[in-house]
Order: sequence, then C-alpha cells, then structure tokens
Amino acid sequence: MSAYLGKIHYWLFNKIRYSEELEHKIEKWTFEEGLISAAEWKSEILAEFGPTTGSEPLENIIDQTNIHGWLQDKINRSESRIAAWITNILTLTRDYKKQLIDIFSSDGFEKGTRAKDIYEINSPFDAYKVINDYILEGMPCDSVDRPLVKEDDKYSWMSTVCIHSPNWQIVGGDIQHFYDLRKEWLASFIKALDKGYSFNVEYIEGTRINTISK
Repeated sequence: MSAYLGKIHYWLFNKIRYSEELEHKIEKWTFEEGLISAAEWKSEILAEFGPTTGSEPLENIIDQTNIHGWLQDKINRSESRIAAWITNILTLTRDYKKQLIDIFSSDGFEKGTRAKDIYEINSPFDAYKVINDYILEGMPCDSVDRPLVKEDDKYSWMSTVCIHSPNWQIVGGDIQHFYDLRKEWLASFIKALDKGYSFNVEYIEGTRINTISK
C-alpha cells in the first residue's frame, strides 16, 4: 500500500466506519434490552480495544507515518469490540442470537438499500464487488477470497484463510457466531441490493462456499 493517503485508504476507512455503525447498533440494543452488565461490558471493551474512530475525516486522525499499520489496527479493534459484545451477550443466553440476527439482517438491508442507489448491478460478480465495498475482509494484500465459479447467473468463492479468528480468540469467542451472523447480513444486503439476486453459504468438507445467484 502507498505511503501516502490515496483512494484505497479511504475505501478501507469507509469499511471500518460501516463496521462501527453495526457495532453501535449492537451496543445500543444491549442497553435498550436492559442487560444488567451492559455498562460494565462497555467499560471493559473500551479499556481493552479503545473507542471507535468517531466522526473526524480520515486525514485528521490517521498516523500518516504508519498508514498501513494504523488501518490494520483499526480493523482489528473494530472486529474485536464486536466479538466482545456478541460473546458477552451470548454468554448470558444463546437465545439472544435471534436478536443479534435481526440486528445484522437489518444493518445489511439498510446498507444494501443505500448501495442500490449507487451501483449498477449486471451480474452476480458485480454484486460480489459491491459487498467488498462494505464488509471488512482484511487488507487488500491479504488476498483472502478465491473465486470458484464465475458465470452470468452465479458467482461462488471461498476464503483461503480465516483472518477473523484472532479477533474472536482474544475475547474467548466462538468464530462460528461471526460466520452465522455475517451470513444473515450478506443475505439481507444482497436482497436489498437487487431482488433478483440471492446469497447462500454451504459447507463442503469443512470449506465454506459463498454463492451469489441470479
């Protein structure tokens, strides 16, 4: 990545901000639900992972002597905060997963609706590219996704490595919750982006295969 701020850095920063929007919704729900430990969780999470990036523009807050490192750090902190919130919530009862699914689905639909007015979608691959303008999937140099099928009515891919696990392990969380909730987010996002498309995940010999179909 460039040593100077460029389009790719703002692209990554926007994705961090999208992640933080979801994070705030999860946090807000814990207080609205009246979870007795919510204030304690928030204090512990902020102490360990720091606050969100706030509302200042990127150029005002980034360490321009370490652009790559700063962005990677913010990605990890955002993912770790979300992992901590979810892990704490589900420690109380697994029944809360339904509410978390609703939060992820709503956020995905909201962002998909927003994206619908910005992007032109002519193929499942176009939809895949839009997804990656919204979700955190490491740094561009990580090259996580491997395409499997690219057709006019179908695009499938797998992840070559799970880059999210360390951020869940650090809070003692179960990474499967992340993938279950992200699946719901992606399905809602794609539905809002274009009603003619759908998203699905299947596991083949332990490998997660993601598919967008027309």
